[in-house]
Amino acid sequence: MRLSLQQPASIIIPFALPNFVDKFCKNFIMQKKIIIIGLGNEFISDDGVGIFVLRYLKSKLLSSLNDNDNFVFEELSVGGLGLLDYISGFNKCLIIDTILTRTQPPGTVYRFKQNSSDELVKIKSSHQINLPQVIGLAKLLKIEVPDEMIIYGIEGEDITTFKIGCTESVQEAIPKLVDIIYDDIMKLDYKSIPSLECLSTDT
Repeated sequence: MRLSLQQPASIIIPFALPNFVDKFCKNFIMQKKIIIIGLGNEFISDDGVGIFVLRYLKSKLLSSLNDNDNFVFEELSVGGLGLLDYISGFNKCLIIDTILTRTQPPGTVYRFKQNSSDELVKIKSSHQINLPQVIGLAKLLKIEVPDEMIIYGIEGEDITTFKIGCTESVQEAIPKLVDIIYDDIMKLDYKSIPSLECLSTDT
């Protein structure tokens, strides 16, 4: 008895299917409520604040929360309009970066909130987080952005030296900022956060 092996029929994939899959995956990810972005370069001293804080925060959240599917974590080196691709579609966005006011001592902790419908607040960071520009472009292009965006940061001292690790005063502030962000997430009450707040490192 001989078995006849037939070549399986070719599977025809519609041309639009890859685009559909990409869109489906993106929409699935965007169903998650909060995106937390750490901005920086870990190889340039205090410029790595956003990356270091995000990693510590991620570890703390994943070890204490049962439902981690509500969070997306991103380590990025882009700022300004480059953020639009990452924050669109999420309900809330937390961004961590090095702050450069040059009016407060290094290690000072900052927190400020930007609602998409409120008066736009400007703040100077290492990666030029220009939320007014981002929100303005999103409205022009009719792109959905988070209704609440919270910026956390630490006043930097050195963002030019190539080395792994922050300056002493900034390094000491990192675990304090991690605790502040963690507490805010646990409360889930961002409405009480003022538009701009300078927090003592003793917080």
